[in-house]
Amino acid sequence: MQRLYMRIFLSFWLTVTLAGGIMAVLAYINHPPEGMFPDPNFADRAVASYAQDAHRVLDRDGVDGWKHYVQSRRNRNAKMFIIGEDGQPLFPRPMKRNIPALARQVLAEKKLIIKHRNRDVFFAQPFVDHLQRPAVFVVQLRLPPPPGRDRLFRPGSLIFLGVFLLVGGLVCWWLARSLTSPIQTLRNAAQQFATGNLSVRVGGAISGRSEIKELADDFDAMAERIEQQVESQQRLQRDISHELRSPLARLNVALELARQRSGEGATSALDRIERESERLNEMIGQLLSLNQLETAVVPLDERIDLANLLSELVADANFEAHSRQVRVEVDAFDSLVIKGAEKLLAGAIENILRNAVRYSAEDTVVQVAVTQAENQRVTIAVRGHGPGVPEAAVEKIFQPFYRVDDARERRSGGTGIGLAIADRAIRRHGGTITARNAAGGGLEVVITLPMV
Repeated sequence: MQRLYMRIFLSFWLTVTLAGGIMAVLAYINHPPEGMFPDPNFADRAVASYAQDAHRVLDRDGVDGWKHYVQSRRNRNAKMFIIGEDGQPLFPRPMKRNIPALARQVLAEKKLIIKHRNRDVFFAQPFVDHLQRPAVFVVQLRLPPPPGRDRLFRPGSLIFLGVFLLVGGLVCWWLARSLTSPIQTLRNAAQQFATGNLSVRVGGAISGRSEIKELADDFDAMAERIEQQVESQQRLQRDISHELRSPLARLNVALELARQRSGEGATSALDRIERESERLNEMIGQLLSLNQLETAVVPLDERIDLANLLSELVADANFEAHSRQVRVEVDAFDSLVIKGAEKLLAGAIENILRNAVRYSAEDTVVQVAVTQAENQRVTIAVRGHGPGVPEAAVEKIFQPFYRVDDARERRSGGTGIGLAIADRAIRRHGGTITARNAAGGGLEVVITLPMV
């Protein structure tokens, strides 16, 4: 969220700064130098005044007087020329190359013409020299240079720039904060909701009538609906647990009474009833465990020694595997510590070990290998030596109640829930669980978990 805040803040601030800079540059470019043209009729009056001076000097002193008059004004910004019909000045002197063409245009159009060339402005109008010959009077005005950098970086300009950036920054900070603060509040609520705190609400923390407020109201309505549904589901689970397990308990009592009163011929049927009752009881327990994993809030703050945990689980698995003539072995590995809920994680790994033992062939070994992977993660690989799983079914075996083969599941006593419980528990710890058919036969289940 901090990155979003900075992006919005910098976007606003750079936009305001850029807009202000463009406005300043345009104003600087388009602002004419002070005193350039005091009023719109400046050109007419200035050229007429210069032309009167030229007539007066020529009538009184001739060409020599005009030459002296022009040379006496050499250091000024205005230069004056009298151009004859041949395109030559009244007396030889350097002049811009465009002046003869401008003179010809004035003689043809017989009116005042103004031309701009770089910093020079040329004013040309019809003229009659002292010999009463048609000519053109030209005034070349040299404009002052544009303001230098010293004008742009005067103390007053720098103070104005600093105040502009400061005020713009404060406004942009307020805008960015007003946009990101409610989003951060909504994000925090969503994170709490994701961890299982279904009672979190954000409506009171966000005010106004903006779209974000509407989004917060929608979030509250969604959270309220989900909380009600989850509470209803949990209540149903508790009722199912009571309503199903109570008859099962009575059934087991009745089963023991039937054993005592029946003869040898009923033993086989009673044993079958007992197995199915135990299987149904196990299925109910696993189903409740699965639903609890999906809804309950489980603290994940215990430090778990993975070596001790696996040694206990392997010992328990070997006790069950002995009756199936299967062994469970774990490769030696360095002590590793992970963080989570030990009971929950133990149940997940136990389900995987029992599943591997259940489907492994006789006189085989279920291998458990632990390695430290990159990015502070640990990998636990459990490989059995059974028939494996069809490739099309590998991705589905972690779905609740999915069965690769109904007949095989009935023979093995599986319920189709154990791997789903393992999947939910591992993901609750921030890990992953995958399965693949190993080379040489058998299914390999790989767990990755974050380390402390």
